[in-house]
Amino acid sequence: MATILAATSSCAPTPPEKISADFLKQAEEAFADRNILALKKLVSPDYSDVENRGAGDVVSIAAAYIRSSKSIYLFSDLESAALKDDRLEARVLTAFAARPIMNPAALVQLKADIYWFDIVLVQEGGDWKLLEAHWRQAMVDDFFREENNN
Repeated sequence: MATILAATSSCAPTPPEKISADFLKQAEEAFADRNILALKKLVSPDYSDVENRGAGDVVSIAAAYIRSSKSIYLFSDLESAALKDDRLEARVLTAFAARPIMNPAALVQLKADIYWFDIVLVQEGGDWKLLEAHWRQAMVDDFFREENNN
């Protein structure tokens, strides 16, 4: 019986929140390590967005951000993630700072760039890759939005 349960659980699909969290962790590590090649591997060659940017363009944007900063640490808050057909759509609030961010409260004292990202991931060769992204500037208060709504 234990073997059947183990086999059944290993065949269960991975929840979209876990896929998104794993993808975000890889991106955070690549930024912290200033590893442009690792970031490039997270982007689908078919990447496109509403600004008419391709994969090379979005990697160049990330590379320019890395080169202009001595160190980069990301702190992300996954707001939503859902599988739709063969795509994973997620909404993420992310802060970029020069020092590690242990929790959102630390953002009040740090100078951080904060953005909302609406991303679409697709599976390519067994890995999840960024296919589309739209981002807009956000504020520190966005990290506390749930507390303000209660």
